[in-house]
Amino acid sequence: MPQPSRPWRATQPLKALCIAYFYLSAPPYLLYLVLKFSLLQRLRPHPRLGLRANVGNPLVRALFGVLTYTRSPRLVAENLPRDKTRVTAVPVPSASLFTGVLASQPSIKPAPQKALWFPRAPPADANLAGETVVLHFPGGAFVVEVGHEAFGRRAADVMLHGGQAARFVLVW
Repeated sequence: MPQPSRPWRATQPLKALCIAYFYLSAPPYLLYLVLKFSLLQRLRPHPRLGLRANVGNPLVRALFGVLTYTRSPRLVAENLPRDKTRVTAVPVPSASLFTGVLASQPSIKPAPQKALWFPRAPPADANLAGETVVLHFPGGAFVVEVGHEAFGRRAADVMLHGGQAARFVLVW
């Protein structure tokens, strides 16, 4: 299958120039957004949200735009945690559980996925039958790589402290 040509912003030295331009233009843009949304609250895209959310959203959207245009898939180069017991593999379930495209196409073969336990991995002899475990597949995980520990910790805090879950598993 022929590969599409790379956009001009994804080739060096233009890629480096686009990224440098973003980093140089981000502070003035941030200052503009802070002034605009703090002085004129009615101009906020989401008036019910705080200043931080209203300023952060367009800035993060601009960052993802640059990452997409320059085809830079890695946001954070992160090492896995020191506690290697937190890193595990989610095995592929029995084929009898598959439906739809997975069941009808023999060429599609799911593979085990790596995962990270939060707050810690259960002991090997633990009975998890009574525990609620959240298995989370972050959206866009196959497009832009995020820091597993940094992103997963925030998502786990929301699920563990705000919900009924006892453990959280981030899959990538």
